[in-house]
Amino acid sequence: MARPSTKRANVLLTAGAALLIVGIAVAASVGRSDDGNDAEPTVPVVVARADIEAGSTGEDLVTAGKVGVDQVPESEAPPDALSSTSALAGSVVTEAVAKGEDVTTEAIGPSTLRAGSITIPKGKQAVAITVDTTAGGGGYAGAGDHVDLFAVVQPGAPGAPTSPMTKLLLSNVEVLDVSNEIAPRRQTASTTTEEGTPTTVAPRSTDGQITLLLALTPAQAEQAIFAASFNRVWVTVLPKDAPASTTDGVTYEDGYLEVGR
Repeated sequence: MARPSTKRANVLLTAGAALLIVGIAVAASVGRSDDGNDAEPTVPVVVARADIEAGSTGEDLVTAGKVGVDQVPESEAPPDALSSTSALAGSVVTEAVAKGEDVTTEAIGPSTLRAGSITIPKGKQAVAITVDTTAGGGGYAGAGDHVDLFAVVQPGAPGAPTSPMTKLLLSNVEVLDVSNEIAPRRQTASTTTEEGTPTTVAPRSTDGQITLLLALTPAQAEQAIFAASFNRVWVTVLPKDAPASTTDGVTYEDGYLEVGR
């Protein structure tokens, strides 16, 4: 009878030793996790709490609670993710962000991206005039250039003393900024490579519209706004330091067919 008791004792002893080893291993693992030796560090990431539309301002998102900060494993955080809602101050969302997605620097931009680089001369106002590409100087006008504005009065325009008519409206006006500016193309339409191989340069695009931001006095602004609202505006680019222009205007009866005028 003693042998079976001894066998049970040995089994219990072996089981107890095994449990002790497992307990020690678990305790060591927990200890290491508590010390942070094995756990991956986390970082703060700004996350959309609701769908965010493009054009939303950062201040509105924070006030409405549409963004918040989550702690995520460092390996899962995008390198361009915002880490604080304070980074949204003075910004505007440039592309939509879905609920639950991280808010990154690619999705936002300064709310005064263009205005921050513009200085309006004293006594002037910044007035935006939108024209088609050809009428806007073909896209060659840029910030710092000076232009003339011509008003093209359409035939039968009510209230016009003479129509149709083209007349210089404003001269030597400073361009503060240009939206959708087209880079100058100075190459000829046909050229050759260094090896003598003929090549063709693509023609300059005349599609779309251009918005010129002009520095005008209040009286000039009235004229420009009136012309842009009821007539057609044509812009010509002036050479550097050009004097103000003067003209008599052109109608079918006066000046249109005069040679060398």
